[in-house]
Amino acid sequence: MKIGLSKLLGQLKLIPLLAGIALGSVSPIPNAQAASGQRVDCPKGIPSMTLRFGTNIPTKHYLSRQGDQVFNEAVEKLSCNRIKIQYFPSSQLGKAADMITSANSGVADIVAASPPYVSAQMPLANAFDLPQILPNADVGSRALYKVATDPKTEIYKNDFERNGLHFLYGSTLPLYQIVTVKVPIRKLSDIKGLQLRSAGGAQDWVVKALGAIPVAMPRNEDYEAFQRGTLDGGLFNLPSLNPNKVDEVTRYATLNANVTSFAFAVEISQKKWEQMTPAARTVITTAGNEAQASLSSHMVSDDREAIVQLRKEGMILTELPAAQIKEMQSKLEPVIQAWIDQMESQGHNGKLAVEEVKAAVRSVSR
Repeated sequence: MKIGLSKLLGQLKLIPLLAGIALGSVSPIPNAQAASGQRVDCPKGIPSMTLRFGTNIPTKHYLSRQGDQVFNEAVEKLSCNRIKIQYFPSSQLGKAADMITSANSGVADIVAASPPYVSAQMPLANAFDLPQILPNADVGSRALYKVATDPKTEIYKNDFERNGLHFLYGSTLPLYQIVTVKVPIRKLSDIKGLQLRSAGGAQDWVVKALGAIPVAMPRNEDYEAFQRGTLDGGLFNLPSLNPNKVDEVTRYATLNANVTSFAFAVEISQKKWEQMTPAARTVITTAGNEAQASLSSHMVSDDREAIVQLRKEGMILTELPAAQIKEMQSKLEPVIQAWIDQMESQGHNGKLAVEEVKAAVRSVSR
């Protein structure tokens, strides 16, 4: 889905012109509605170039279809094909944990370096994955954009600037459910002792708090782990089950556990960014915001559609009773402070990171 710049700005409720202003003196493209199909003159000052984009996400995944592919098409259209994107999905340029290295070494120019997969290098943005932090994926996605593009925030300085990355777009995914192979989760005691797949980072804390054993691994490795019987289940957002074929090897899922989220992020190497002309930066910034708006607008509807599809496939979806949800929330409440304490022990300001996320959520919710 392609979204024009004017509609995009309304959806994101962003203040003066987006990330590029603060970071690179980027001004809006004249007649930028070109991304929506209007015929305009090609912008000047854009040399021909090819950018290599590496991600662990497969092309059929909604993050690719509604994010990366929207971005790639917008870049080429806005630049009149002077900027080409070479897209390498499904970890062709490296695993999820290697994305920052890929960007800094020049193997890739643009990467999907998502904080949970690189939590040692991007610890503070994992605050977006803490339980009970986000009301839904749409608000979370807009809050992520606000924090990751604000050079005043600790999350920006520590996780993006320090790693030589310039944030382009991202999303917090639909709130996560507990998906299992053999055991339906109808009460908290059903979770105890299970080996559950986690994306790492804050999700590990969530799994432990629920009495299960976290097994951190990238998404493209969990299918084989289920086949081998290494995992009893995992934390997943429901729209991701079909593209990753997890629905083929699992049978049960909760509908209302809403235990955590996942901060997905796409960045360009700061070195590459600084080499680009102002006009080229403007193209990249505008295309990134088209992808951002597309992702934000789809998150909630994707969750609803996934539920319908999974039921058709025969997956058994269960709702935890209100008393169990209350007990779960009680168990998860200490996770935030435990995570903050761990960040502090590692020399990071976890308390400030949580405050920044909460402030951004309040701001974009108005």
